[in-house]
Amino acid sequence: MTAPTNDPEFNDLDDARSDLREGLANSRAIVRQSRLLIELSESDSALPANDDLGPIAN
Repeated sequence: MTAPTNDPEFNDLDDARSDLREGLANSRAIVRQSRLLIELSESDSALPANDDLGPIAN
């Protein structure tokens, strides 16, 4: 029997796990960024889309 590191199927599974971990990390980053953008769009300083005057100085 060959060692797991020499088994092509093992390497394929390891590569697949690595790809999945990377994909999950990227997905989590996108969710965090989306939540931040939603929070920013709902904040008091957000302007309506049809407001041509820009922000008002306090």
